[in-house]
Amino acid sequence: HGQGEAAREGEEEGGSPGRRAGAEEGENREDERKQDGEGGVDVLPLYAMLPPKAQAAVFLPPPSPRHRRIVVATNVAETSLTLPGILYVVDCGRVKTRTFDHASGVSRYEVQWISQASADQRAGRAGRTGPGHCYRLYSSAVFSQRLSRFTAPEILNLPLEDVFLQMKALGVPLIENFPFPTPPEKKALQAAGALLGDLGAIGRREGEREGGLTSLGQGMATLPVGVRSSKMLLLGRKMLGREEGKEGEEKGGMALVVALVAGLSERDPFVFPDGREGGGGTRGGEGEGEEGEDEAGEEDEEEVLLREKARALKLERFRQWHHPTSDALARLRAVGAYTYAHSRGGSAKFCRENMLHSPTLGRIYDLRKQLSRILNRRFEKQPSYMPLHVTPGMKPPTPAQETALRQVVSHEWMAGWKDDRRE
Repeated sequence: HGQGEAAREGEEEGGSPGRRAGAEEGENREDERKQDGEGGVDVLPLYAMLPPKAQAAVFLPPPSPRHRRIVVATNVAETSLTLPGILYVVDCGRVKTRTFDHASGVSRYEVQWISQASADQRAGRAGRTGPGHCYRLYSSAVFSQRLSRFTAPEILNLPLEDVFLQMKALGVPLIENFPFPTPPEKKALQAAGALLGDLGAIGRREGEREGGLTSLGQGMATLPVGVRSSKMLLLGRKMLGREEGKEGEEKGGMALVVALVAGLSERDPFVFPDGREGGGGTRGGEGEGEEGEDEAGEEDEEEVLLREKARALKLERFRQWHHPTSDALARLRAVGAYTYAHSRGGSAKFCRENMLHSPTLGRIYDLRKQLSRILNRRFEKQPSYMPLHVTPGMKPPTPAQETALRQVVSHEWMAGWKDDRRE
């Protein structure tokens, strides 16, 4: 399991995926590829948030048989994909992992060492369709001493309030004593129970170690979103659900709450413009005055201007989603615009042109429909309830509605927060 030997010239033709820790390092390196000259190197990125069309490019043949395909990938290519023509794997031994601090209740992403099992999986990507080799950028000592045998189960690195709530709904009386296959830390379970208490989902009588579900908690357990989001739906109905929508439109306030919760339940739907500067003009000052260089410099300058113009357009389209007071309301803008584009059959093109991630917004759209159906079934017998439907008629929130939506979001996301500062 030591470092791989240096790649030899004249090895048989084939591609190579380079393993990077995160998507930032795997962004499109088209500018660098152009500077490589007519050498036959085709570099492609591969990560989860890459648009589907760009992801599909790794399955297409290279521009010519003389081109060597290099795929710069995150661990999305570790187990789920078999890339054709890949004979060599360069493994950096790192991965960007989401971790959760149960004491502070804050999630963050950290670059960590992979496990030995993941290293073996990465090595297995080499030569799936023929003989191959894996080059590891770390020593055998690192493999045996710093890499754990297996990746830690997710239950140890994720917030547990959703699991806690569902187990309570199933009638488990004392979660701390439940025989988990991999038991989480007791303080993590206690923190989850405390948060559910702050949200009003469980109530504890005097002398009880763990409380039972309240009527609010029972309602929250029926919704396919996180506990904060489910409380937002039920609280939002009280604050905004009495507004009436016109015929052919969604019910005003409650439709906004459902769209907002669906938008917050998925990852960020915005595609951030590539902030790196292009390399096309970095060579213009070399060899000035030599024959033929002026024309090449002009071409480079024109290419740089076109690239800068395209980048400025991307930034302008990205900034159209900005909201001056709330990132949550910025997502609501994108959700509403996507719904309108979807109704006209052009959602994929709309997302490409407006710096939005189409698969993410597609999942948000489906979740809106699911939440609307669940709420309709739950409240349809109430006389004042108007059924919800996902239609393109949802209007942007009024200033009063924006204020109410911010209150709903802040009320639930501040639950369980503790100020640990000392005087």
